Amino acid sequence: MAVAMHGYSVGPLGMEVVHGPSGALVRTEPPVDNGGDGSRFSPTDLCAASLGVCASTILRLTAARLGIELRGVGFRYGSRGVIRGLDLEIRPGEMIGLVGHSGSARARWST
Repeated sequence: MAVAMHGYSVGPLGMEVVHGPSGALVRTEPPVDNGGDGSRFSPTDLCAASLGVCASTILRLTAARLGIELRGVGFRYGSRGVIRGLDLEIRPGEMIGLVGHSGSARARWST
């Protein structure tokens, strides 16, 4: 489902996008190395943030459908983590499995 929005240029390289239903505004500006002033999200940073927000939301929606409550879900790009700050509630008698590569800190979750 597409949402109505519109974008327009601001200044030499900036852009503003307005979310139709809410009127919320997002402004982008290229980083200094691409001729912008670096004062706001770059268009690529905004894409990366959108992917992180989308993945976190899908994770929480899927968990909710399975009766699992997740709180404090966050993400970080740079360094190593992608999902961070996850609070997971497991009810007595429930069994879960954690899947990840060797060295991905699965054992840390068992404390």
